Amino acid sequence: MPQPLPTPSEAAQAAFEEARHAVWRAPDGATAWRALERAQSLAPTWAVPARLADDLRGGWLQGPAALRERWQQWQNAGTAAEKGLAAYLMGRPLGIDEGRWFDRATQTSPGDPWGWHGLAFEARREQRSERAQRLQKRALRLAREPVEFGLFSAALARLQAGANDIPGALGTLEHALQTVTAESDRLDLEWQWIQLAARSGQAEWESRARTLARELCRRSDLPLRLWAELLETSWLPTQEVAAYALQQADPDVRRLALGFLGAEAATLRSSLEPEWYPVTRIERFGQGQCVEAVEEWLAQWPAFLQPHGEHGVDLTPWTELLEACRRWQADPKAGAAAEVAQQLLAVGWFAEAQAFVRSWPKGLEGEDALWVEARAGLLRTSLMRLNRMLAELDRGEARYSDPKNGRERVVRDLEGLLRATGQVLLEAGLLQPTEADALVASPRLRFGQFAQVVHPGPIAAPWDAPEFEPGTPIPGLADALGRIGRVGIFGAALGVPPDATILRLIGHETIEGEHLGIPFHGTVLWCDGSDVGARAMRLGGSVAGAALHEGYYVDVGELRDNLVLWDRWAQNWQDPFVREQLQRGLEDPGLPVAFVASLPPAPESTSPVFRPQPEPWLSTDWLLGQADRVRLSLLLERGEGDSLGRVTLDEVARVTAIHEEGHLMERTRFLPLGKNWPAVLAFAAAEGFSPMGIQERLEYRAQLVALCVVPEPRLVLVDILDQAQTRGSGLPHAAGYKELLGDLLRVLADAANADAPWLQGWRPDRQYLLSHQLHRVPPEVLRAAGLQLAEATGLSAKESAGEVPALDAGE
Repeated sequence: MPQPLPTPSEAAQAAFEEARHAVWRAPDGATAWRALERAQSLAPTWAVPARLADDLRGGWLQGPAALRERWQQWQNAGTAAEKGLAAYLMGRPLGIDEGRWFDRATQTSPGDPWGWHGLAFEARREQRSERAQRLQKRALRLAREPVEFGLFSAALARLQAGANDIPGALGTLEHALQTVTAESDRLDLEWQWIQLAARSGQAEWESRARTLARELCRRSDLPLRLWAELLETSWLPTQEVAAYALQQADPDVRRLALGFLGAEAATLRSSLEPEWYPVTRIERFGQGQCVEAVEEWLAQWPAFLQPHGEHGVDLTPWTELLEACRRWQADPKAGAAAEVAQQLLAVGWFAEAQAFVRSWPKGLEGEDALWVEARAGLLRTSLMRLNRMLAELDRGEARYSDPKNGRERVVRDLEGLLRATGQVLLEAGLLQPTEADALVASPRLRFGQFAQVVHPGPIAAPWDAPEFEPGTPIPGLADALGRIGRVGIFGAALGVPPDATILRLIGHETIEGEHLGIPFHGTVLWCDGSDVGARAMRLGGSVAGAALHEGYYVDVGELRDNLVLWDRWAQNWQDPFVREQLQRGLEDPGLPVAFVASLPPAPESTSPVFRPQPEPWLSTDWLLGQADRVRLSLLLERGEGDSLGRVTLDEVARVTAIHEEGHLMERTRFLPLGKNWPAVLAFAAAEGFSPMGIQERLEYRAQLVALCVVPEPRLVLVDILDQAQTRGSGLPHAAGYKELLGDLLRVLADAANADAPWLQGWRPDRQYLLSHQLHRVPPEVLRAAGLQLAEATGLSAKESAGEVPALDAGE
């Protein structure tokens, strides 16, 4: 067994504690950085402060610079301990290691626990639980001081819990609590113990967990992140935790508690924190401010989703709700209030309907109020039941009652999924028995023998089957969900279990147009979040749009949430020290090509299609925050002086819509299958007949269309970079976008070699990765590169629809 390295001095440990406090409690970047510099100078082979320093620099867009410096430390290290530390730190950034640098760390400095910890992380990612625990225990035995001991104990406990060894995990944490002295470390270990014990299924442990959690709530030094987790627990009443939080001196903690209390704290919020908590839509209906509630909701959407907007989106249900609200507020007589409640149910605002009738508005009869309350409750419950049923479907446990003999059957196909859905909606009173049975006969859109989708409606389009007159409602599932302001995408593909998503519908429209000379048409469904997420969402993915039928949907609510990634930079920019660090990150040249060239060759790809490795300066493996560098560069360009500009919801909605229209262009090329089978066969053959490979290529092509068409192509580039550095999402976008990024870099490199005039004077530096220079590419140069690539890959009308040429990797 190798001997541990010397323990860091007390001065070094004190400096690290100061830095950690400045990061977690203050937060104060300048103080944290000065303290980390002291800790590293006092203990140059101690990984703990170096890790935190690298993490801070990554958040300041200096990931490439930090990695470059660690590489130089590796090359220039004078001792084995210094070299081992540098190797471990080289392995931490996402996509860098694949086990090589952590192996080097343990071989060079076997007494340093961090290399073993890194190997345990790799084993955990590869789902090799026994190996991960063995390596983590080795790191724990080599721990030199309480911070390391606490971190390694917490990591081992997570591994043990993941292997269903709850007693072992709790024992590991209890042993650590006997050794660890720093209050912040003890707090994290105690909280981890409480969370595991609360879900252990053992009454004694669960009772003790609740007792300890309540003791935490009585403390005055809990960080905000821990209050958030306490409020989110299902095993302590939210009201109880919030009562403790409201007694805290920290205003951020109080605001957090008020937010979790929701409508119950409306009066308290408006009196204590009115500027932080504007009145919610549900609260407005409870206070009788119906018109304001609807108008505020409509105003938050892009311009084309306003009544009489430029797109001609059908917003009839919302205009009818608004008019009903206006009539009631103008003259709250009998019948007007009932009409408001009915319209709320029709658009699917169930909680709002309950808040409205619970306020006993003028003109509402008691029986009507009770009916609305019960109806809204049943519909909310039915959507939750459908969500649970889809989760059961993933486990092979979803069932329905066979209408012929009443026996329970497992959902195995689209028919079974529709029957199960119909039975849930029947019990909610949304369907009559004959309608529930007829749900199975809902019109389908079929794509040969490969896939079928239930027609989502809500109305027939001009290109639908002859039996549907354009503009008439689609019967079956579309009609049932449409009655409560929902739209469903139910479908199944060959060899894949059926799936579904149910979304809250804002409005719909039919569109026809063309991109790159290729026509398309379809029905667009504009939505505001989902009640029932598709399988990709259930696996943790974020889906803002999809073309799964004769058209596409866009979840504008999801896009609005994604804008947080843009808006957070404005808050970071306010701190002068952080602003200086971010500017350095933008000015940094990036990772040297010499670094990539020095690495061992990557393992051979398992793709059915051979794709040769690019030359080092075109590598796409080490993006290290490049998406955020593009984000910040664009916001700086839109700002004035030291201020940042903004990206609007209209813009990101347009990006998503054009991506989905790129998918509709493929329908023009390849449908109907019977007529276009040679083109379909050639396309599938180009991807080795791999279903995932085909999906990845389709995502590649749709995003390339967006890059060529969207007015600001850097918005598309951000999405490409975000997905290209994503691992294990389960969606085809990540691999498709990474390949697109590689091809885009190739086009830019070839143009630079040829001094192409469309570069407009932009020139890359061949000493550094080209991917780290993309935030300096002018938007028109980026679009021109996209158009070059679109022509080369057969996306433009210049190419035959059946040809899908590939870029020559040797160009």
